[in-house]
Amino acid sequence: MQVVIHGGMHKTGTTALQLVLHVNRQRLAENGYYCPATELRHNGPVLNTRNPDWSRQDLSDIIEAARKSGAHTLLLSGETVSTLSGDQFRQLREVFVDCEVRFIFCVRHWSSYLPSRWAQYCKRRDSQTFARYVGTIANRDPGHIDIHFDKFIDRAMSAGNSSVAVVSYDHAVGSGLGVVGEVLLAAGLPVHLVGQMIEFTTRANATADWVGIECARMLNGLIAQRLGLPQDDLSHSVGEFRRCNRFFDLVGRFSRVDHSLMASLRKGIETADAGCELDLGDLVHRTEALLNVRYLEFFTNARNGRVFPEAGKTRIPGTALDWQEFIADFDREASDAADQMGFA
Repeated sequence: MQVVIHGGMHKTGTTALQLVLHVNRQRLAENGYYCPATELRHNGPVLNTRNPDWSRQDLSDIIEAARKSGAHTLLLSGETVSTLSGDQFRQLREVFVDCEVRFIFCVRHWSSYLPSRWAQYCKRRDSQTFARYVGTIANRDPGHIDIHFDKFIDRAMSAGNSSVAVVSYDHAVGSGLGVVGEVLLAAGLPVHLVGQMIEFTTRANATADWVGIECARMLNGLIAQRLGLPQDDLSHSVGEFRRCNRFFDLVGRFSRVDHSLMASLRKGIETADAGCELDLGDLVHRTEALLNVRYLEFFTNARNGRVFPEAGKTRIPGTALDWQEFIADFDREASDAADQMGFA
């Protein structure tokens, strides 16, 4: 039996892909593909070997169910796979005894990926500015996959007895099949089946409004300080191949905050200086050159010897405000908001 594992990356249409797989489970089954049903609509927990609670048995049960169904291919998707260490990739591969394993990834040019990824970190846990985030992944966490896409390709290949295919998000966006369709093609699905599956594809998990994200970033700093937790642990945990100690997920809690209080915090963000442009050229040049030369063979939709089209400068999202500065000016409002969201 063949096993196809879609491993992200984050912010590359993963949620939309997982929704397409979920709603097309019956169609896939009729064509010999087994896609396990889950309440989460993805398989992250059974694939995330960096989680101390990961269970080999849970994944083995899915493999057995796929075999009993008579399927020729098992389809799995979990974006945390791209963040695994070499040992964690090998631990995952070892479960698929007598199976042909293919890892599929999708990558997005840093000029749009880094702002989107930073926003996701802030929505869930972190408090650093965008500029500090970029500096941190370049210096504090050398080899961090948010910059070094080549690293997770190497780690996946190190699992042994596996193949790797990578889709360029930027080239896929302009294709007839879109990002989801190109990933499904890379997974080996026939064109006619892909066309049927993506007929009603919509964008999912789009980045929330920047003002809301900035509010979350500021409050994340206060809450981490209150709880005695390290700042920015989500982005650091990715660089260190471990689980984040605790998520805050404030954007989903904002509805608990008094409307006038939230409006005051948002106004404070809106009146702060906006971001500026940042040239990522020197930061990502080496990795992009590596991808274009040494890793081009892994890409299913490279064009003219390039994995990405030409990209301009990156617009720095949000503000340059440190969370401490903001909290100093809005101490009462921020403190009350944290209380109302359950972080008293």
